[in-house]
Amino acid sequence: MATNLVIDDEPCLLTETEKKIMDDILVLLIKNKLTSHQSQNLLERLGGIIEMAQQVAKETPRRGARRPAAR
Repeated sequence: MATNLVIDDEPCLLTETEKKIMDDILVLLIKNKLTSHQSQNLLERLGGIIEMAQQVAKETPRRGARRPAAR
């Protein structure tokens, strides 16, 4: 089942897995007594890590994909 959520004026569908991950993150932030500022900084760093991983994935050829011919 998906839940409708609006972020930055765009509707999103959250799967149960996504909701579980979000809940787990919130529990950890609270358990470790992070302030809202600390939580925001940590989540921004996590976003940066995700962006780097996406960039690496774009640059890494997939298995079985043909590489461009050398000139």
